[in-house]
Amino acid sequence: IRDRSPSRGLGDVYKRQTYTVQAGDSLYLIAEYFLPSDKDLAMYVDEIAQLNEISDITQIQVGQVLKIPAQ
Repeated sequence: IRDRSPSRGLGDVYKRQTYTVQAGDSLYLIAEYFLPSDKDLAMYVDEIAQLNEISDITQIQVGQVLKIPAQ
């Protein structure tokens, strides 16, 4: 995660943030960055994956825009 400032998009209506995947990112790294203090990392990764309809968490693509759950 190079640019740690999340972008805003249509998800703002629902108070969600978005993040654009960059080279070297993994879903775990992204989840760790946005992880709320009251959440478990593995469960938060699953939550992001479900929100974005990702069935294989190792298959995210550079440029993919991920919705991040409201904190």
